[in-house]
Amino acid sequence: TPRPMLLARSSRRLALSTRRLPRQGLKRITAPLSTQGLQAPPTGSPAVSAAAGAAPPTGEPPDNRPWPIRWWKSLVFWSFLAAWAYSLVQQNRSRNALEQEEEEVRSKAPVNADEILELRALNDVSTEQLMRLQEVAREVAGCDEATLPQLLVSLTQTVGKPIREECAIERMLLALHELRSHTDQQAPGEPASPAAVPISLVASALAFLSNGPVSERLDSLFLATVGGDRSTADSALNTASVNDTASATETASAKAFLQVLSVLTATGQVPPEKQVALDQVGTNALGLDRSWYVQQPAVTYSAAELADAAVTELAAEGKPVPPSWYQFWRWGEERAVADAGRAAAGDAPGASNGGGLQERLDRELFGRLLVSNSICLWGECHLIAERKRIQRRREEARLAEATPPPAWHFWKWGSAGKGGETA
Repeated sequence: TPRPMLLARSSRRLALSTRRLPRQGLKRITAPLSTQGLQAPPTGSPAVSAAAGAAPPTGEPPDNRPWPIRWWKSLVFWSFLAAWAYSLVQQNRSRNALEQEEEEVRSKAPVNADEILELRALNDVSTEQLMRLQEVAREVAGCDEATLPQLLVSLTQTVGKPIREECAIERMLLALHELRSHTDQQAPGEPASPAAVPISLVASALAFLSNGPVSERLDSLFLATVGGDRSTADSALNTASVNDTASATETASAKAFLQVLSVLTATGQVPPEKQVALDQVGTNALGLDRSWYVQQPAVTYSAAELADAAVTELAAEGKPVPPSWYQFWRWGEERAVADAGRAAAGDAPGASNGGGLQERLDRELFGRLLVSNSICLWGECHLIAERKRIQRRREEARLAEATPPPAWHFWKWGSAGKGGETA
């Protein structure tokens, strides 16, 4: 028989056999290729109910804790971020207030640093000539005080030629007169002219005109403070030894030093950035500095406060610098050094509480206070810092050439060998 006919007969036999079998015993062996057209059994059937009861629960119970407890990590993070941003805002406000205060002090100064250098370079006055200013001014005025025209005439006679940029000198003398009127140094019953200025203060204010080195200008300023005459000044300038008996015995009182410092500040010879600072606002109950979250007011230092800061700085010289974590906690290296200075100055003989001035100042201490970083007279502290930086770099380079590098510094092997050969 042909093959198609055999296939047709076998299919009819299979169909007849399936009709005779009971439907309760049928069981599907393979899954259908497609589920399209199939219908889900009714939900109320016993099979669906049994399957639903046997399935384990998959969902978690609802969290009924308060919202801050549930989201405490997020709250801590955002609180820290907000506190940090707020501290930055407060520090920015404090910095802006400091800049405004510094700009106000700079605007009130009669001259700036560039004008001081220009006056010194244009006039070319020696220290010996400036030492005669007090004597000439006393001869012109007839007393220990002189008016502005008398001082200008005396300065011209002392120098021996007209003063260039005389208007700047006039502004400085007017600022000196205004300072004297505010401090009320004149006795109540003294019949002096209201425009008269003490000649010793004028000599101190014009000591910057000297074309000599800084040491000579400081010596002339010291002698003007102690009231030395021309013979004492010439002997001090012409003496080669620093251990001279006359110069060693000369001392200036703390009151005279503060008076001269106020004159130098009023005439613009102290940089404005050294005269202003942010006032400390203390710490809270936890020991944290309140400047992190409180705006610090900007203040202008008086002469006494500048002197205290300079004494504190000198007392901290040679002391080990506190570690970096302490500097961060105390908000910077300057405050950490100041704390060390106060601790050292509190035990020093003749020093008052807080590192105050001594009762008498010798010439060396007088000069060191004026050129310290806290006062920085004529901007000399910047030059001193630059010289120290250059010297430190030279010492480091010399030490690096003399000391062989470690074995793992392979990039220095060639340079070390060359340095050793040249040495």
